[in-house]
Amino acid sequence: MYILDSTFHNPVREVSSRENNFRLEGSSWGTFTLYAKAVHKDGHEASLQHHLALLYPDGTPTLV
Repeated sequence: MYILDSTFHNPVREVSSRENNFRLEGSSWGTFTLYAKAVHKDGHEASLQHHLALLYPDGTPTLV
C-alpha cells in the first residue's frame, strides 16, 4: 500500500502484483514524502517512508 501526498487523486494506492515488483507508476512534479506499508506473507507489516525528489530527464529538479 502506497500513501501519497494528499494533493494526489486517490492518494492511497494498493499494489499487489509480484510480476512488476509491486511498482507504482504515475507522474507528478516537486518533492514529497512517500509512505508505504508492506504486508509480508506471514502477516507481518512494515511501515516505510522515502523522501521523493522528482527530476527532469537531465537531472534538474522539478519546481515545487
